[in-house]
Amino acid sequence: IVTLLLDALQHSLRAQRQLATIDGLTGLLNSRSFRLQAGSLLQRAAKHQTSVALAYLDLDGFKAVNDSRGHSAGDDILRGVAAQLGRCARAGDLVARMGGDEFALLRVGSDPAGAEQGFGELHQQLNALAKRHGWPIGFSLGVAVFAQAPARINAAISAADELMYRVKSSGKNRIEIETISLASPDCAPASDC
Repeated sequence: IVTLLLDALQHSLRAQRQLATIDGLTGLLNSRSFRLQAGSLLQRAAKHQTSVALAYLDLDGFKAVNDSRGHSAGDDILRGVAAQLGRCARAGDLVARMGGDEFALLRVGSDPAGAEQGFGELHQQLNALAKRHGWPIGFSLGVAVFAQAPARINAAISAADELMYRVKSSGKNRIEIETISLASPDCAPASDC
């Protein structure tokens, strides 16, 4: 009986751990888990002096889909976009649903030219997916490329998010890629820079 109870408890703990890290709708990392795992990834990238790119993606016109077609249609779109992001991710990439209709993809070892090619292809594939399914949406994508890994993931997310909003305010459904420098002598890995 004790063995059965311990097995049931371990199974329950594994299930709870997964619920705490995975977005229930898309199967991607949730925002909290993404931030935790990205912090470790950035530390390793900084140690090895490896560049990183962070893409922040927002679905254009998604609210109108939910309003006109219902939330189940919106959920289908979110799952489809998540699946496409998963297919485009390389080994070692982190992909997450950050909330609502926003997603993030963190890629280590991506310089500006590689980011432009890789995320350009992703944007084309997402638009092809939307066209194939008749989804009336677009994809605004901000990509922050860092020659040196930033000390904190929140600073990287803010930079990529700002680029994404720049896209949204200037026509939507396109990509803006920028090389960002967050290096500061006062910005140690343990600080909140």
